[in-house]
Amino acid sequence: MAEQFDPYRKWLGIPDQPQHPHHYQLLGLALFEDDPDVIENGANRQMTHVRSFQTGQYASHSQDLLNEIAQAKICLLQPDSKASYDLQLQTKIKATAPHPGMDPMTPVATIAIPVAAAANTEVATPVRAAATEQATPVRPDNSLKELSSQVTIGTKTVSHRARSRKSNAGLSWLMALGVLVGVGLLIVPIVFQFDFGGRYKAAEKTYLRACEKYNAEMSRAADVPDGDSRLLQSLSAVDRMEAQGKAFDKKKKLLSDAKAEYEKAYSIFSKICEDLGKPPPVRLLTL
Repeated sequence: MAEQFDPYRKWLGIPDQPQHPHHYQLLGLALFEDDPDVIENGANRQMTHVRSFQTGQYASHSQDLLNEIAQAKICLLQPDSKASYDLQLQTKIKATAPHPGMDPMTPVATIAIPVAAAANTEVATPVRAAATEQATPVRPDNSLKELSSQVTIGTKTVSHRARSRKSNAGLSWLMALGVLVGVGLLIVPIVFQFDFGGRYKAAEKTYLRACEKYNAEMSRAADVPDGDSRLLQSLSAVDRMEAQGKAFDKKKKLLSDAKAEYEKAYSIFSKICEDLGKPPPVRLLTL
């Protein structure tokens, strides 16, 4: 079975990975690069390189990759969208990073509780930190009292831990809310760029059609004579000049209409290219 073509690895040198390449990989930049000049130059460099494959076997991959690079450039050059994207990317990187965990086969350390060997044997229990507290001897006759004091200390410890967990839970909610807001802010420019991608393709198609029409009218005007030669021979000199003038005006009108349609398509296409950071289309040399 033939290997599926991967433009990210073949053209941009991005290794195969489970996640889709992020913006900094697409532009060949260091992670979280802040310099706008470096970002813009990296995007232009990548677009120039990928544009060289537009006429090859994988022309459709080239166009899709150019759109992705343009979207990444616009996102990273806008401070608000870049901040939201960086926050989302940091969260994704932390989520996928390996966390050191405890080996499930590691035995849990246990503390042996000393038991009095005889009725008169005293065992001192550890005291937490207060200097004024006295160790309580453990005897069979005061075991309930000792257990009660231990339960009280344990309750205080659990309460402190519960407060810590509650505080951490509140912080987690704030982080989750921040991520949701960042994702929402990121969706808006992405949808906007997808709309621009559709407008770009439609404008490009209209522009190429206008070029073909204008070139066809130019060829037709050069090949068609100014009137029927047999009819012109039967006319007087004045009528012949008038017929030739009408034929010339008709060709001139067709050329003028084709040129106006071309200029309109060129203006629309140039504006969309400028908004997407693409080079403007090359004008026809025959104009």
